[in-house]
Amino acid sequence: MILRRGTASYPTYHSACTVHFALENQRQDFQTATAGLIDELRRREGPLSRSGNISDEFIARRLLDKLMFWEGQYLRTGELPDHIDCPPSP
Repeated sequence: MILRRGTASYPTYHSACTVHFALENQRQDFQTATAGLIDELRRREGPLSRSGNISDEFIARRLLDKLMFWEGQYLRTGELPDHIDCPPSP
């Protein structure tokens, strides 16, 4: 894929990420999760609460990044965390 026999290609990696993001963005479940996360972040205090600071696309890309991380973690270990510490919404 991206890393073979010790060689890495950032342009290839970036291109693959762009394609994957576009495909995920077409899925209704990803759109729903992204909209829910954006709504939650905008209701909280902090830098992500103001859309002028952080774009919705940035949040969607970060969500996909985190989902892919945990998917990789699950594939490596067969386990997902049983909880995530997060303060309750106001």
